[in-house]
Amino acid sequence: MRVPCLLVAATALSLATVPAGADQILGPGRIDGAGTVLLPGGPALGRWQGGKFFSQPDALNLPSTDQGSTGSVDGFSVGGRKLPKILNDIPATLQSFGAVGDGIADDTAAVQAALNSGRALTCQGRFKITGLVTVQGTKDIHFKGTRRMCTFLYATSQSMIYINEQTSRGPLYKITIHDLSIIVQAAIISVVGPDKTAAIYIKYDGGGVYNGPEASVDMDHVTISTDAPGHYVNGIYLYQTNVSHLNHIVVQGDPTTLRGGVNAITYDGANSPTTLYVTNSQFGNVDNGVLFPPVTASGWQGARLHNIDCTPCNIMINAIGGSDGLADYIDIRGLEGTFYTVGVQVSNVSHVFINQNYIFQTPVPVGQVAIPAFPMCINLSQTLPMNRNGGSASVTDNVCDGFFNSKQTHTARIGINLAGYSRQNLQWVIGSNRLANLDKGINVNIGVAGVLFYPQSFKNVTTGISNGATAGDNATVASTAF
Repeated sequence: MRVPCLLVAATALSLATVPAGADQILGPGRIDGAGTVLLPGGPALGRWQGGKFFSQPDALNLPSTDQGSTGSVDGFSVGGRKLPKILNDIPATLQSFGAVGDGIADDTAAVQAALNSGRALTCQGRFKITGLVTVQGTKDIHFKGTRRMCTFLYATSQSMIYINEQTSRGPLYKITIHDLSIIVQAAIISVVGPDKTAAIYIKYDGGGVYNGPEASVDMDHVTISTDAPGHYVNGIYLYQTNVSHLNHIVVQGDPTTLRGGVNAITYDGANSPTTLYVTNSQFGNVDNGVLFPPVTASGWQGARLHNIDCTPCNIMINAIGGSDGLADYIDIRGLEGTFYTVGVQVSNVSHVFINQNYIFQTPVPVGQVAIPAFPMCINLSQTLPMNRNGGSASVTDNVCDGFFNSKQTHTARIGINLAGYSRQNLQWVIGSNRLANLDKGINVNIGVAGVLFYPQSFKNVTTGISNGATAGDNATVASTAF
């Protein structure tokens, strides 16, 4: 973050050399480790502590009751902005809160104090975290590391960051985390305190209110990895966060064993109109790449998942809509990688776009997840009545290949599996896809209706379209190309 220059009216400072009424640029301001507000070449303006500005005697013409007491800065602006806001935007280092950052000293308390300060933060060093870091209240969080030089070491089974924003029907807050590397040095399964365990768990207790783009989570260049076999943790868990943008996220599970229930990103949009964007990210050795767990009502509103590599994952994308059928849309594009059970699984979502993805089945390693009977590249299902918004789906220009899985015993390797609800008109379009080395290219289950099939490209596929639906319920534009 650029440190703002303070543009101060000369009449507000005791500087005899500056003509009255003139403006002077006094250089970039900063706040040192003791909280002193300094300007290069000028006097200390005062002290910034606990979210309040304490004026230095005679430095500012502000009313005060005694030396160093709080002056009213409500009317004091710098470049059109209030002074407290400018001072709060000057980033502080974690070291200014007592952290050492050498990877040896325990910096848990200092990191907690920094994240709870409400200050913009910058980070450089290796910070050892030995317990739960809890950020609780109603505040913006702005954390930015120096790229490739800010690392948190999760040293125990209780290491975790838990951000619990407590809101009601007031403004929600923005959480920004950029350029952070987390190295997991233990098996972190169940941290005492929070209801979920993850490397980063962000929870809005009073969700269900959409208040615009400020109610959001913004993560960029966040890496979660392990240092040795047997060390792992859930990656990022978001609960009721309204608008979440995750870009350049890397999550690596246990490097030798895929463990059930260890997911890269979990988006729990229960009871709130929530939207998730995940782009340009990479996951490996996780149960689910991106998981939308089932919710009872008013689930997540929409998601865009673009340019994600998941190798290997048990399920690459696992999106389950709410039981009321109100999950609105999902757009999956540019997904690439290998899976064990399902590549893309979408259930009970009104509007679905699964286009231009490259998905490959791969054998399950011995002793890990169970060998699936029906590994599927794409599993699209509707098990509930279509909601009031109607519904549609487009599955086009995808590549599915079961070649690597040919030596493992399955009941059937499936390219695209379709399951409908009581012959309800789905308005699904299965465009041209490239399906290879499979037992069934497209498997149509009973109850599927209103699907339009375009010509497909099949190679080494035993059965192109296995049609278990009622005759006449679906249509094919032209003969399937074999």
